[in-house]
Amino acid sequence: MARAWAEGLPPVTATPPDRPYVAMDGVRILGLGGEGKEAKVGVVRPEYRRDGGDLAAAAASYVAAFAPAEAFGRRLAVEAHRRGLEAATEVVVLGDGAEWIWDLATEHCPGATQIVDWYHASERIWELGRAHYGEDSPQTPRWVDRQLGRLAEGEVAALVAAWRRLDCGGAAAAVRDEQVGYFTNQRHRMDYGRYRARGLDIGSGLVEGACKHLIGAREKGPGMRWSVPGAQAVANLRVLLFTDQWADYPLTA
Repeated sequence: MARAWAEGLPPVTATPPDRPYVAMDGVRILGLGGEGKEAKVGVVRPEYRRDGGDLAAAAASYVAAFAPAEAFGRRLAVEAHRRGLEAATEVVVLGDGAEWIWDLATEHCPGATQIVDWYHASERIWELGRAHYGEDSPQTPRWVDRQLGRLAEGEVAALVAAWRRLDCGGAAAAVRDEQVGYFTNQRHRMDYGRYRARGLDIGSGLVEGACKHLIGAREKGPGMRWSVPGAQAVANLRVLLFTDQWADYPLTA
C-alpha cells in the first residue's frame, strides 16, 4: 500500500464493475492498559451486470487499520482501485454519520452516492421515541413506525420540522435536539425512497459484519488486551484470509 501510494497506483487487471459499494465503520478493542483502541474497517463489494440486465454481487474485499483516518483512507483507496473503482459506472458509499467516513468518501470516491445506513438512522428514531414517550409505552412503537414510514420516503425535512415541535423536557429534550441536528446534517444522504427506486442497498450490514467477524471475533475475546502493532498484525492476516489473498503473500518464519 505504501509503495503504491508513493510510486503510483498499479494497473487495474480486474474487469471494471458496474456498481461498486464502498462501506466504512469503526470497531473498538481494548489496549494493553484497558483503554479503547479503534480499528477502522473498509469493505469493497463490486456488482456486475449480467446478461439479463440484473446486477450480481462479486466477492467482497476488506481493509483494516488501527490508524488515523488519512492513513486508513489511503489503504482503502488502493483496494478500491484494485477492484476497478475509477472505471465504474456508479459508486455507492455507505456509512453511519461519522465525519471521517464522509471526508474520506469525498476525497477518494468523488461523485459517489453517499448513503447513511438505514439501520443507524432508524436506531436514532427509536432512541428519540423512547426518550419522548418512555421505554415501555405502547405509544413508542406506533410513533416510531410512523416516523420510519416517512423516513423511507425520504421526508427528512418534514420529520425534523415535526420533531422541533415535540414537547420534551430534560433528558428527552437533549435527545430531541441531538437527533434534529443529526438528521439535518445528514438529510442529503437519506433520500431512501429514491435510493430504493434505483435498486441501491441502504444498509451497511456488510461492513458491520466485517467489524464483527474480521476484528471482533479474534480481538475482542474475554480478557484480551492488545498493543496496536500486535492488533494490526493480526488484522493484516485476517484481511488476507477474508479477501482470499492468502496465497498471494508468502509467509516466512
